[in-house]
Amino acid sequence: MKVLNKALYMTGTLLFAVALLYGDAVSADNSSKKPTDKEMAEAAEHYSKASQLDEEGKVDEAIVEYRISIKLNPNDTDVHFNLGLAYLKKKQNKEAIGAYKKVVELSPRDAEAYKLLGIAYIQEGDKKEAVRQWKNSLRIEPNQPDVKEFIKMNE
Repeated sequence: MKVLNKALYMTGTLLFAVALLYGDAVSADNSSKKPTDKEMAEAAEHYSKASQLDEEGKVDEAIVEYRISIKLNPNDTDVHFNLGLAYLKKKQNKEAIGAYKKVVELSPRDAEAYKLLGIAYIQEGDKKEAVRQWKNSLRIEPNQPDVKEFIKMNE
């Protein structure tokens, strides 16, 4: 019975993910509406599953779960942050940039998000923007020797 439940769960998750990719499941911008308690609980479940998959090295599957969580609760900075990390692991820098832009939009004082945004930009080949994001990070948290070194190496 557990195998059947897992198969049904995975099939449902896969169908939802395909719908997300094609934009049919939920409107393109649902960030203005407040998620219901049920949506928040479901989002938390998907986030937990994503984190577990990510730890197991199943990054592609984790990305799907993070994205589902975001569709259900679009303003959760932790999910966007960890989605960005997953994208960085996959060298999907443009996607990581999008995730970290959302983090800094939602939480403009997140020095670590600016730092990782800079890393995504440098991996994408945009030194100027990377340095700009690292300087944003330093304005928030000045004691970051690694970020200072990143800037020195790329200015």
